[in-house]
Amino acid sequence: MKKIIALTLLIITVVTTSVLAETNDVQNQLDEQILLSTEESDSFNNTIVNMSPDKHMVIESYKRKQRKNKELQVIEPKDVKAKENIKIYAFADILPSDFYKTYEEKGDLDEFIAKQNAIITVYRDSEEQFIDSILFIKNLESDEITIDGWASVSSGTFIMAEDTIHFLSNEKNIKDLLDSLSIKNPKDLKVIVGIQGVNAALYLKENGQPIIIPLSDGDTYDENVETCKAFTPYLASDFFKARKTSALEIEKKFQEEALKPAVERNLCSSGAINYENLNPVNVSAINTTEINKTSEHNYYPLIICSFLVLGGISLGILYKKKIIKL
Repeated sequence: MKKIIALTLLIITVVTTSVLAETNDVQNQLDEQILLSTEESDSFNNTIVNMSPDKHMVIESYKRKQRKNKELQVIEPKDVKAKENIKIYAFADILPSDFYKTYEEKGDLDEFIAKQNAIITVYRDSEEQFIDSILFIKNLESDEITIDGWASVSSGTFIMAEDTIHFLSNEKNIKDLLDSLSIKNPKDLKVIVGIQGVNAALYLKENGQPIIIPLSDGDTYDENVETCKAFTPYLASDFFKARKTSALEIEKKFQEEALKPAVERNLCSSGAINYENLNPVNVSAINTTEINKTSEHNYYPLIICSFLVLGGISLGILYKKKIIKL
C-alpha cells in the first residue's frame, strides 16, 4: 500500500508540475545519463540531501532490517553517506482506454512521460554497502518542508525494487546492458516508473525507434500469463499493442467492481497484464537499416559530382569540336 501511495504521489506531482528543475533539464540535454554526473550529484547531496533528516530514517530502517537478518553487518552512523542519484520519470496516470485512444492517434509516447524527473538517492556506508534510498520530488504541492523546492517522500524501495535500484546505481551496468543489446546510439534515455505491471523500465530511441526495456519480468499471478521479460528490448508500439486487450479488460473489471456496493467490491484482484504476441525487437536490424539509408544518402553527393564532372567533360569536348570546325 505504501508503494502505491508513493507512486501515485510521484505521478500526480511530477506530471502536473511545470519544468522548473533547470539543472536537471540541462543534464538531460547534455548527455541523457540516468545518474546525475559526479559534479551534479555532489551539489545535490550537499545542498538538498544532507540538509534533510533522511539520513536518520535511513539508518533506522537499516537497523530494523538488521534485527531481522543477523547476517547484515553493523554500521557506524557517521559512515553512512548519500552517494549516487538516479533520475526517474513518471508515466502518466491515465485510463488505458484514454491512453490507447491518444497514443494510437498520435503515435507519440513522449507526451505520456513526465518532463521533469524525480530522484532516488542511494545511501552507502564506508565499505560502499547499500544501506537504503530516499525518493526526492521537486515542487511537491503539499505542506511538506522543502529545500529549494525538493522534498523527500519515501524510501526509494516504495517506488522501485531494491535490486533495480542496485542495478541503476552502477553506471557500468547500464552501459553493459545497452552494449549487450547492440544499442549503439541511445537518445532520450530515461528510467520510467508507473507502467502497470512493470517495476520500472528503460525508455530510449535508437535511430528514431522508441524502445522499452523492462527492468524486471512483468507481474504474474497465473503461470499461463504471457508477460514481458526483464532486460529485453521491445519496440514501444509492439509493447503497448501486446498489452492492449488485457489492459482494457482490467479497466472494465475495475469499473464493474466500482459500481457494486462497497462491501462487495474486490478492486484488488484485477490480475496481471497479459501480453499477446510480444516479440523482442532486433536492434541490429534497426541499425543495419539506418546504416543502409545513411549509405544511400552518402552516395548522392558522389553521384551529383560525377554528373557534373561528366557534364563538364562533355561540354569541353563539344566546345573543342566546335573550335576545330571553325
